[in-house]
Amino acid sequence: MMQTTTTGRLEQAGQFFSRGNFIDAGKICEALVAGDEKNHKAWFLLACVYHRLKHFDDAIVSIQRATGVAPFEAAYHAQAGEIFQDAGKPEEAEAHFRQALNIDPRLHQAYNSMGILLADLKRHDEAAGAFRRAVEIKPDYAIALNNLGLALLAQGHPGEAGEFFQRAIEAKADYAVAMNNLATVKLREGDSGAAFELLKSALQHRPEFADAHFSLAGICAERGAVNDAIEHFRGAIRLKPEDAGYINRLAEFLWQQGDADAGAAMFRHAISVDTKNLRSHLCANLLLPIIARDATEVMESRKHFEEGLSALEKLVPSLLDIAPVELERDIQWDNFFLAYQGQDDRALQVRYAAVVKSVLQHIAPEFFGERTVPRKTPAKIRIGFASHNFYDCTAGHYFRSWITGLDVARFEVFTYHLNAQTDALTQEIERASASFRRLSSLPLLGAAREIVRDELDVLVYPELGMHPQVYCLAAMRLAPVQCAGWGHPVTSGHENVDYFLSCAQMEPEGAEAHYSEKLVRLPGLGTRYEMPVTDSLATREDLGLPADRILYLVPQSLFKIHPDNDALFAEILHAEPNAVLVFFVPQNQALIERIFFERLSHCFKEHGLDSERRIYALPHMPRKDFLRVNRLCDVMLDTLHWSGGNTSLDALACGLPIVTLPGNFMRGRQSMAMLKMLGCEESIASDRSGYISMALEIGRNAELRGAISQRILANRGRLFGQDGAVRALETFFSGLESAK
Repeated sequence: MMQTTTTGRLEQAGQFFSRGNFIDAGKICEALVAGDEKNHKAWFLLACVYHRLKHFDDAIVSIQRATGVAPFEAAYHAQAGEIFQDAGKPEEAEAHFRQALNIDPRLHQAYNSMGILLADLKRHDEAAGAFRRAVEIKPDYAIALNNLGLALLAQGHPGEAGEFFQRAIEAKADYAVAMNNLATVKLREGDSGAAFELLKSALQHRPEFADAHFSLAGICAERGAVNDAIEHFRGAIRLKPEDAGYINRLAEFLWQQGDADAGAAMFRHAISVDTKNLRSHLCANLLLPIIARDATEVMESRKHFEEGLSALEKLVPSLLDIAPVELERDIQWDNFFLAYQGQDDRALQVRYAAVVKSVLQHIAPEFFGERTVPRKTPAKIRIGFASHNFYDCTAGHYFRSWITGLDVARFEVFTYHLNAQTDALTQEIERASASFRRLSSLPLLGAAREIVRDELDVLVYPELGMHPQVYCLAAMRLAPVQCAGWGHPVTSGHENVDYFLSCAQMEPEGAEAHYSEKLVRLPGLGTRYEMPVTDSLATREDLGLPADRILYLVPQSLFKIHPDNDALFAEILHAEPNAVLVFFVPQNQALIERIFFERLSHCFKEHGLDSERRIYALPHMPRKDFLRVNRLCDVMLDTLHWSGGNTSLDALACGLPIVTLPGNFMRGRQSMAMLKMLGCEESIASDRSGYISMALEIGRNAELRGAISQRILANRGRLFGQDGAVRALETFFSGLESAK
């Protein structure tokens, strides 16, 4: 027989509710309160029903009736807080949470709920305090442990956050959300291996966890596991089809693999999902091919870029009403590949920089306008260096001397490393710095605040344009004087970058017109570059190279090789049947490799050449082996429009002759300057025919080649280990101070 007592009917309603049958639970509760308006338990359960059904107005009325009859029930006020919070009434929600805790100071669930509310209100310090109190009361409260970790992460304390995520997992072994959050911390710390295992475990416990699929896709992408990355990206999108951020990341990955068309189509799909998504609009309008199929595609993509820029200039003002945190995240993009098209980029760079500024100035106006240093007493000049590349890489080797070589008696160096990756070179820079800050775990504006706090005199971005976060930092006024270095040798376009630090011998006449910044010409290489250690402990056979052919080395990354180079290479090989080209191919980017070599093959066929027999493609290899390849080749063929920089220095350190044809911009004239410094000007061509003739003569003539190589080796001290540029940099910094 069905229970007919009030208590029995309320129990039945509770059973319906626990099974998710909210409609029948609600009908019973409605009948109960109709018969007894003071039945606070029925009002409370009815409020819970309406809450689950998202009938917030009815839920509010019901919970108020419950608390009106039983004002000292802490659980009722805690539930009221959650209802008001979900109804978009944070003030009322907070009042009820606090009332619940006044009644029962050990109600740990109320502390957790209030912490969630405070976190939503960006009151992260108070939120962390509420979560801490919850776990003090109940140390194994997994949800609160996880939430405390999130609050600490928002405060910029990833290490401590990770400890609480770990405790949450220990309290609840299948807690996939905490595993995903701990994986985020591990990724920020640079431990992708631990993050990978955490995410795999999260998906074992919760296979339909979109965020874990998405994070795992990112790790697979970094590892070059292309198919696995795409599978997990698509898995995340399947579970959250309306998440434009997920779609954007897959679009970016497809583009990075070389499929610009697929990437652009996916960005357009993201716009159809979220018409106000800034990142989708940026990339759909400005995406450039990483490898162009021919010179026509270069010019067509440039035209698309300019048209897209015009569209963005009109569109972006209408996007500024979205959440500031989304704007801060999505504006972090750069137009890195524009500089490899061989054209004058100043006008386009200035226009793109203005778009970036318009967004950042809207969400963070405090970082724009004049900035002065409040210090009044004489002190060392404070120089800041901000980079994503203070580790063993090209930019790291180029610019560590700007930090390690400054006179510590006159300059106080503040270094900001915006990358979790560290190594021995990072440690060397850290030892030379008065202050070394790792800011990779901070969002863009968080990093900006840390830099401003140091009250710098000068802030330098050594390779501005190579990383989106760094490019956006430079849009803001974080120091009275701001400089770009030549690590990415193209103007930034930023109004707030005052000087461009370049190399005197690499700049053409009238180079000032190429920069929106004031051009500063430093002597020599513009830096002190240490000579790499080379050896000859290898043979051609060891490295898979033919012993009896003339080896022309083209060591540039494939994306730097403009289609204008293809015919130049073909003409050299056509004239010398015994010659072959040696390239290095990227890791795990099969499509980029395929597009490049198909392009080259097409050109070679037009010259009657079989590309398979005339090209050797070597895999990415450690630097010591890369240097050995340089020692085993006969001539380095420098590339048009974007000449060798670090690759040319490595070649010259090995005594390898270089043939170059200087371009119109500094980025196409670096090898020329190096050869002039070494007294090897005979391999600097003035036109295409001269380039081909020189390449053939040096390649064919072993005696001439040996003489040039010996001269390079004898004179390379003029190039490496020279302090002149660092001393000139000190003079420049001191001049800025004296001019105040």
